[in-house]
Amino acid sequence: MYLLLLLVLDIVEEMERVGLRVLQDHGVTDNIRLGLFLSMNCRCGFHRRPWHTIGHLHLHCIGLPFKNCFSKLSHSSPFFVSISKVKQ
Repeated sequence: MYLLLLLVLDIVEEMERVGLRVLQDHGVTDNIRLGLFLSMNCRCGFHRRPWHTIGHLHLHCIGLPFKNCFSKLSHSSPFFVSISKVKQ
């Protein structure tokens, strides 16, 4: 079980690195270092129910600010878990 958790954590960390790199490539912020947030211009995480509707693991990496209220609601607590919470 411990090995499985480590493997999943490695996958999540790689997903985060790729997502942050994509955000950088799209000019969301110049203040992101891979693996370390230095800016609040983005949000990375996973949906919780009732917004969890896709059956496979996928990470949301979003440039801020949100453009509409629905996006803000669906990507905020309690419906959204940040990548830092997952790592704990």
